[in-house]
Amino acid sequence: MWSGFSWALGALDNAYALTHLRSQRPRFFADGSGDIKAAEAAQVEAFKREPAELPQMQWGEPKGNVCAATFRSPQAGRLPEEVGDASFFFVSPEESSIRPWDASTEASSAPSAIVVLLPATGEQGRGGRVALAQELAKSGMCSLVPTAPFYGGRKPKNQEMHYVRSVGMYLEQSTAIVEEAAVAIRWCVRCWPGVPICVSGFSSLGAC
Repeated sequence: MWSGFSWALGALDNAYALTHLRSQRPRFFADGSGDIKAAEAAQVEAFKREPAELPQMQWGEPKGNVCAATFRSPQAGRLPEEVGDASFFFVSPEESSIRPWDASTEASSAPSAIVVLLPATGEQGRGGRVALAQELAKSGMCSLVPTAPFYGGRKPKNQEMHYVRSVGMYLEQSTAIVEEAAVAIRWCVRCWPGVPICVSGFSSLGAC
């Protein structure tokens, strides 16, 4: 009897979650399609033009072997104000002189490899990827852990969580993260020429 009663209560809980909580959940593309043609044209333009001069990296306060850096996104002119500054965490091996935020990279030793750990859909935080980067650091590798446009501290004020408000903005997001990652990779090549670089991603950024 009690098991049946418990099952019934569980069914009611599930029904409530499906009918009430799901209806309260934000959704993707609340503003509809947006300007898809303009976003697609921007993609074509971005992949055709010559790379611009590398921007100056602005370094934050380091925490051990981790330091945040920001630079102006190549797509800043097309993005909401809150999204215009690209950012990433740089994670280096604990016992090394690879600290680009402290001194010129020419004076530091080179990493054995560099891994760019791109985020997945909905991955607003960077804690999981930083933990992975710390494991890679034990093998002498450095990692770059970017924040995707429209995520985390780069989220527009009118956007809930990671739910980008239009299809057009989603396309703008994809173009921006690819261009920003390319800038970060070019910066690594300039700092440590000849060092192998791996770009890693899964979910939507795996496709990019």
